[in-house]
Amino acid sequence: MEITQEDLDRAIQVFTADPDTYAKAAEHAFRKNAKAAAEEIAKIALYAESDKTRLDACKYITDRVLGRIKEREQTSNDKEPWEGIFGTVTREPTAEERASQTKH
Repeated sequence: MEITQEDLDRAIQVFTADPDTYAKAAEHAFRKNAKAAAEEIAKIALYAESDKTRLDACKYITDRVLGRIKEREQTSNDKEPWEGIFGTVTREPTAEERASQTKH
């Protein structure tokens, strides 16, 4: 199906006259074809020739279904999360800490 200049002009008139109507029509078209689009993405994830293309489609599906993995929040002092846990476990006590431990 070829889009004519008349079709484009009509679409521009509808959009400029009532953006909400145009947006609703576009949303309706997307929702109407969402199942077919999802099936096509699944086919790409399963059968694309390129490993990268299959991986990208799989990532897209996973993000849409499970949600994106949230970026970790930086602590207020910009330490890495494990520093608070392992910092006290793996480091040697300072001379001051050793001295305060022997006083008790």
